[in-house]
Amino acid sequence: MAGRPVSGILFRPSVHYHEINSTLPTWRERLRDGCKEIFYRWMLCNPALETVLSLDPYFPRYAIDHYRHGSKVRALPDPAQRLIEPTRAETDLAAIAIPEDRVGFFLFGELSARKGVITLLDALPRLPAESAGKAAIVIAG
Repeated sequence: MAGRPVSGILFRPSVHYHEINSTLPTWRERLRDGCKEIFYRWMLCNPALETVLSLDPYFPRYAIDHYRHGSKVRALPDPAQRLIEPTRAETDLAAIAIPEDRVGFFLFGELSARKGVITLLDALPRLPAESAGKAAIVIAG
């Protein structure tokens, strides 16, 4: 990175779930989390890494307690959980955009092939008519 700092978002750092959840992980989950543990240790030791933002509010504390450079991990509030009440205009607009008798499906972020936009668009005509009539698809990028 030519000396420039790097930051990123960690969406599902499952390594600490065993401390929160009372169910026993499967062998695949243990293997996945073991690999993540090693990766996170190496990642956090990289001097180019400045900040890791986590959508999981419990992971920063876990990182501080378990990793040498865990203080690089910070919580990022989930944008799907509103921190403020919507205005009347926003509520009215949302009610108009998606009829109450439909189930909303939202795809946010960069509209790229990696996100699955093309796959989604290819799949929509394959929905049974009954299901299609009950769905509202929102693609926002």
